[in-house]
This record gives sequence, structure tokens and C-alpha cells, in this order.
Amino acid sequence: MQKKEKSFGIQMLSVQPDTKPKGCAGCNRKIKDRYLLKALDKYWHEDCLKCACCDCRLGEVGSTLYTKANLILCRRDYLSISSGFMLPFQIRSLYSPGNVKVF
Repeated sequence: MQKKEKSFGIQMLSVQPDTKPKGCAGCNRKIKDRYLLKALDKYWHEDCLKCACCDCRLGEVGSTLYTKANLILCRRDYLSISSGFMLPFQIRSLYSPGNVKVF
């Protein structure tokens, strides 16, 4: 039996000048850039929506992100974890505790 992937869409939105700035889910700062991303029903700076494993900018690598063990991942790293090649705790050990973001 094949497991269904937990994938979510990423939308790039243009900020309208007359709207109130939204807060970024990654850094908690106001988004004052011309563009922002919407994913997981939250708003993000383009630089803040990254894969927890390889740190790639998810808005640049496609229009989909994946979640596993409370981590936001690109497709490649999601498949590595799902196939058993890399376990979520191994990803966490690659980074110091202060650098890992769990949502």
C-alpha cells in the first residue's frame, strides 16, 4: 500500500501598496517586500520559506512543499526521508539546536 504524500501548494503573491503588511511565519517580521509567498495558510518572505534539510528556497524549486515530522521539506528531501534513506532525527543532528525550526 502506497502512502499519500503530504504536499502543499506555494503561491507567490504581489503585495498591494495600500494593504497592511503581513507578518512572516518564518521570522515574525513584517513583509515589506514587493512579493511574498503563501503556504500552509501562512505568509512568508521568499527567503524564509526554506527546506529544513538542504536550506533551498522552496519558492524557487517549485510550487509544492512537503511536511514530515513537523519539518517543511523540498520534494527530494521528503522522498529521502520517506524511503528510509534519511530519518528525521538525522536531519536535526545536521544542525545545531538553535538553527532547527519546527512548525
